[in-house]
Amino acid sequence: METREAVLPNKPVKRTRSLGTHAGVCLLLAALSLAVFLQIRHHDAVSYDDPIVTENRHIQQGLSFSSIVWAFTDVPDNMPYWVPVVILSHMADFQLFGDNFGHHHLTSLLFHVLSGITLFLALSLTTGRSFPAGIAAMLFSIHPLNVEPVAWLATRNSVLAVFFGLLAVAAYLYYAHGPSWRRYATVLLMFVLALASKSEIAPLIAVFCLLDFWPLGRAGTGGVPARRLVLEKIPFLATVGCALLTGRLLGAEAGSRPPLPGPGEWFLKTASSYLTAIGRLFWPVDLTLIRPAPPGSESLWPAVAGVIILAVVTVVVIRARRSRPYLLTGWFWFVFCLAPVAVMMAGSGRVLADRHTYLPAIGLFIMAGWIVADLAQRFRRFRPAVLCVTAPAIIALALVSHAHVRHFRDSETLYRHAAALHPGNIQAVTNLADTLLEKGRIDEAIAFYRQALSMDPENALVHNNLGAAFLKAGDRQRAAAGFRQALKYDPGHPMAGNNLGNLLVEMGRTDEAIACFEKTLTPDNPFLYKAHNNIATAFARKGEFDKAVFHLRQALAIQPDYATARENLVRLLMMQQQGAAAIGGDGDR
Repeated sequence: METREAVLPNKPVKRTRSLGTHAGVCLLLAALSLAVFLQIRHHDAVSYDDPIVTENRHIQQGLSFSSIVWAFTDVPDNMPYWVPVVILSHMADFQLFGDNFGHHHLTSLLFHVLSGITLFLALSLTTGRSFPAGIAAMLFSIHPLNVEPVAWLATRNSVLAVFFGLLAVAAYLYYAHGPSWRRYATVLLMFVLALASKSEIAPLIAVFCLLDFWPLGRAGTGGVPARRLVLEKIPFLATVGCALLTGRLLGAEAGSRPPLPGPGEWFLKTASSYLTAIGRLFWPVDLTLIRPAPPGSESLWPAVAGVIILAVVTVVVIRARRSRPYLLTGWFWFVFCLAPVAVMMAGSGRVLADRHTYLPAIGLFIMAGWIVADLAQRFRRFRPAVLCVTAPAIIALALVSHAHVRHFRDSETLYRHAAALHPGNIQAVTNLADTLLEKGRIDEAIAFYRQALSMDPENALVHNNLGAAFLKAGDRQRAAAGFRQALKYDPGHPMAGNNLGNLLVEMGRTDEAIACFEKTLTPDNPFLYKAHNNIATAFARKGEFDKAVFHLRQALAIQPDYATARENLVRLLMMQQQGAAAIGGDGDR
């Protein structure tokens, strides 16, 4: 068996494939990706986080000097990081395609296709082995867990971060074969663009270190001095710090945080996330965007199993580092790149999502590609059998992915699938009811709200939304009852307080409405500007114009582009000048 794993530093590999072979594999990768994902050109945006992008007025304006400046100097609401590259990509979509979101999806697909091709070329040209590199790239291109980042607009950050991250990897491999400041600057630029897409790409620095071991052979005896290898990575660490600091200074939102678990529990939950990721990668079933905590998630056994599996695999790859160095690079690529997300999931109590494995899984795909190639080479007699197993496996994964892409067609399809897959998934059922209510299918929406309340009778959000459904059906009494139930279980619920106040104003019970609105005037109310507008309309109906003007000005101070409050203020000032005794005004639900 030939020796092929380590490559002497600064010298190109001798085994190279023809240009035709590389072009053929690249076309195959593109064809497979299109066969799986091209259907997204008919998809719409979904209501689950996509409005963060699709309803942002700055992004909708498209590319202009002011919007580009805003992308680099501000952080959109509900985004936890500084991601100017992602924002610019969405602006370009609106500039080119308007609100044709099918074409927006195609932009994500384009970057995914290019990422698969980049991964293949980087691995193949560095190692001189097209077959295992092609398998790894195919797995990346069509794996069902990669459907979520490609088919969901809200995860454009993952697609762009991995695209620029893989370009950084390719540039690093090129730099290592002939170091120069220009090549190094190219690596750093690609890394910065990846960071400006998603900060979780930071573990790519560890990937560079792994690549120094294999396939570059720069680390270890006879390689590049360790001091130089360390110094090479310092600028990358500095850029990570700068990106995080920039996001913090611009007011990036980290979101609410539950009480943190103890160190032991945190460690076990982190290990459990690794086990979950490995399980889904090898057996991708029951895939859904909205995933409830699995049964028995509080049990220690999955966590203990995760620790054991991680330990065993780590020992195996370390022991095989000389004969099978790709195992060490692939395994620790997975471990290091999943670490930030796994640690955050353990600390927040959230469930690991499919999109979180988009970058880490590449390490396992590399392991799989080279293991298959080694088996085919070592057991030449069984090479056809190895290929006969590999090809159907890739086809099966592609078919599963193709079926899963359909679930992202629109909001109703997405939520129906999630609710059918996990009947106790209250978030999916509630979101489905919200979607049906928005479409005017009130009776269906009410039925699903009631189903959600059968799972959690004290859920204030569902009670509020059920009240909104009854209000839309013209049943004011049941609507008021729904809002009151929401306030019973969550006295500070902002939407329920606003909705009940507006309803009381319509029913002529203005004093009760004002009392209701006053309870919503709290700093933590995300709809505080609406609350000020609504209480202003109530005061105006009572003829207390000074108080109404005060609250309208407060609403505009919080949200300067709030058109409803501005129109109400103009109307109120005009009526004051005319000596009017009452004002209609518009409330805002």
